[in-house]
Order: sequence, then C-alpha cells, then structure tokens
Amino acid sequence: MKQQDQNQNTSILFEVIIPGRVGIKKNGKQIVMRGLYPKLISSPRYLAWADKAKDYYKQAYVHAMPIAEKLHAEYTFHFKNHQAEPDVSNCIEGPQDLLEACGVIHNDKQIISLTARKVFDGTEKTTLRLTMATEA
Repeated sequence: MKQQDQNQNTSILFEVIIPGRVGIKKNGKQIVMRGLYPKLISSPRYLAWADKAKDYYKQAYVHAMPIAEKLHAEYTFHFKNHQAEPDVSNCIEGPQDLLEACGVIHNDKQIISLTARKVFDGTEKTTLRLTMATEA
C-alpha cells in the first residue's frame, strides 16, 4: 500500500478519459488467411473502439517524443451495470497496447506497476493515468 500512496503523490505524465465502454481485445478474434498463412485479427467491435480511443490518446498527448521513464499506470473502468462484466485483466490489455501504438511510450515494458479497478456508477468510460514509478 505504501508504494501505491507514493505513486499517487507523483505528478501525472499522461492522462486520458475515453468515453464509452472499454474495448476488450481478447473477445471475438477471427482467423483470416493472408497469403499462405493464417492471421489472427481483433474483432470489428474492438477495432472500432481502438480507432475512437486513438483520437483521445492523441489529443491528450501532444509531445513529440514518447515518455521514456519507468511508469506506474492507474486504470479506472466505469460501467453502467454488471451486465457482461469483463475481467479487469482483459480491460487493461487494449488501453495499454494503445499507449505504444499512439507514441505515448516507447514500450509497454516501461509500466512496472499498475492499479486497476472497476466502478459501477451508471457511466461508461475509461480513465488512464501514467506517473513516474517509484522503485522500492
């Protein structure tokens, strides 16, 4: 708990709020043939969410260079209700992969600690904050 308190006291390097229900990368993948080899692609629903989310990432991060430091990530996933409630680990994958794809960070290996929680408050949105990690 001490490390979590330390991380919360550091300045925020990046913060984005993505309206709507989080896209789950793991659900509905499809196998398609590309040449001689099959390829696994994400569902159209996830791809639509990712396209929308990329716009929010790019609006929130206007720097020319990606963040290079070791990071702590804090995810909050808001849901209207418990209907089709995803695992929190599945919620993290899509937003975290977009950090690298949108040039916010060099590599998602930079995230050395994280906290994630689900909130059922009648809204649907994802909040992601990155702060400098404090190593023990």
